[in-house]
Order: sequence, then C-alpha cells, then structure tokens
Amino acid sequence: MFLVVLGGAAIFMPLLAFVGYFNIFTPMIQTQIIMGFVGVFMSGFIMLPFALLADVIDYDEVLTGKRREGIYFGVQAIFQKVSIGISISIAGVLMYFGAANTPSLTGLKLIPVAAGITSLIAFFMFLKYQLREKDGKIVYKK
Repeated sequence: MFLVVLGGAAIFMPLLAFVGYFNIFTPMIQTQIIMGFVGVFMSGFIMLPFALLADVIDYDEVLTGKRREGIYFGVQAIFQKVSIGISISIAGVLMYFGAANTPSLTGLKLIPVAAGITSLIAFFMFLKYQLREKDGKIVYKK
C-alpha cells in the first residue's frame, strides 16, 4: 500500500505545475481536482509510516526478544523532524528560483515537481523494503 501512496504522489504532485496550461475548467477547479487526488495520497503519508514502523518493531522483537518501541519511535521522530526541516529549506530555495526578492511562478511550480521526483525516488528505494506481510505474519523477503 505504501508503494501505491508513493507512486500516486509521484504522479499527481507534479501535475500542480501544469495548472492553467490546459483549457479544461478554470485554474481554480484544476487545482481543486488535483489536490483532491494529492490529498488521498497525503493521508497515506500520514498513516502508513507508523504501521511500517510497527512491523519493524515486531520483527525486531522476534529477532532479539526485546521490546524497544521507545528507541524506534524516538529515532523516527528525529529523522522526521530533520526531513521536514530539509524540505522547508528546499521549498524556500525553489520558491525564489529566478527572482530576486519575491517568489516566482517558475519557482512555485518547481516545488510540486521536486516533491514528485522525491516520491518517485522513494518509490524505487522502497521496492527494496524486505519486510512483507503474509498470512497475517511479518516475513523477511530476500
């Protein structure tokens, strides 16, 4: 399911850069339609990483016999906060691309394109994720 979320985000987020290029509806309606699809995949980004982390924690307990949820959630929070900071910095740089002191249209259109590219890269990286669920149990896929 997380692959569907990553793939959908990689497809729909860059479409925001093309709002207004086509004479189908108004730019506002185009944006609303695209954001409706993007929102579906964003909900997956909100929920699924915690489910994946729970699978990792359960698998770790099988391997080690120890419960270490606190460590996992703490490290996950650190990486999440760092990645949010990096994404805000990148968005800030892209926003002013090609302009001096004001956000440029080109820069604002580059932000969803960058998000789509990042999602596509994450999609291919996640293909190598080796924990899968089979018959209600976590298995390690080689």
